[in-house]
Amino acid sequence: MCNYKQRQMNKKATIQAVKQQLQFLSENAWILRQDHNMVEDSHDLMDFISYTRSVIMVNHDHSFNLSSSPIIEAMNRQENMIDFQRHRQQEMMRQMTILIQAIDLLPIKEKRCISMKYIMHSPYQTMARELEVSFSSVGRILRRAYFHLAQLLELEVYD
Repeated sequence: MCNYKQRQMNKKATIQAVKQQLQFLSENAWILRQDHNMVEDSHDLMDFISYTRSVIMVNHDHSFNLSSSPIIEAMNRQENMIDFQRHRQQEMMRQMTILIQAIDLLPIKEKRCISMKYIMHSPYQTMARELEVSFSSVGRILRRAYFHLAQLLELEVYD
């Protein structure tokens, strides 16, 4: 009896872990569509910072101390922030790519069900109609998909 309860708790934890991954994908999928534009914006900002730095250096007298200038320090902080954001964006892209590859390995109904729920945000009625299954079957398909994704992502926490 205790073993059964433990397995049920572990299954719930597995489903929760997979749902968190899918929610992450759902909330950040826009990055995949706009990645190219974001890189261009960062480059434009870097060009502006470089230009501003050169104007300051040219217009200032020769005793200008680069290390103590609050403007240069602010620009350096901005450059560091851009590097941090770029690194964070690359890590998010890596995580989403792994998740998308795992979703792509699912059986077709499970893959469509996950896509409709987490990417297109379709209601269960629409999902049932599109998949040509009953309303209650959608939940079962999702549950199977969660466990398959857990195995593919090595998030399996149950026996």
